[in-house]
Amino acid sequence: MLSNSLIEQAVNINTHPDILRHCSKILNIIANHPKAPLNAWIERYVVAQNPSTPAHVISQLAVDANRLVRAVAVERLKTF
Repeated sequence: MLSNSLIEQAVNINTHPDILRHCSKILNIIANHPKAPLNAWIERYVVAQNPSTPAHVISQLAVDANRLVRAVAVERLKTF
């Protein structure tokens, strides 16, 4: 899993949207790496759930490779 500070930022509803966008980019890079840990989707899931995550990031997560990340993101898109 990633560092605790990245995860803490991802779950914190007060985290600035630009930081959440950056977290999402890092998480996508990690997820697409051939040696990515099997649980790399958890961090993207957390970012998708964060109410401070911008709509354009949620849109990207709505087409994520993981079905749980996609499902949360699709539901979140309904709130914008």
